[in-house]
Amino acid sequence: MIFLHSHYSRSMLAFSSQVLDFQNQYSCYFPDLRGHGRTRCRDLDWSTPRIAEDVAGFMDRMNIERAHLIGYSMGAGVGLYLAVNHPGRIATLTTIGTSGFCEPAGAGSTNLNSCWRISQQAFIDQMIERHQEAHQGNWKYYLRQTVQDWIRYPDLTEEQLGSITCPHC
Repeated sequence: MIFLHSHYSRSMLAFSSQVLDFQNQYSCYFPDLRGHGRTRCRDLDWSTPRIAEDVAGFMDRMNIERAHLIGYSMGAGVGLYLAVNHPGRIATLTTIGTSGFCEPAGAGSTNLNSCWRISQQAFIDQMIERHQEAHQGNWKYYLRQTVQDWIRYPDLTEEQLGSITCPHC
């Protein structure tokens, strides 16, 4: 069982309650995805499709042939990309908080500078704490990356989404 977190959460923080339900029957993995949590990358650039390929690589390194995926928000998009591009690796897929289609209306007009000025300090402080290692102190760049990911992904066609069958269920 691989749990895939949202843009602003870290895996153990997002899914810690589910461990009790799944740990007796499954090996559970809670990776902090590229650009999030405690990951350390050479660069700060990431996207939902790139993270999906990272998860496929993680599965390779951990010798996980096939997994059950549970993804929330961005993690759900990551799960969709994995199911489309690596269908034989996915036993089941549970997506929470995504549609599979991108609807960026209004997202491009998000003014991060105004968000930083108007009583969003608690959110900013929490985001900095959760992702300090991943964004290497450049939290404004991290926020811009997140907004770009919201605007662009998931960007799957109806045909791609229709191809998801989780054949090993």
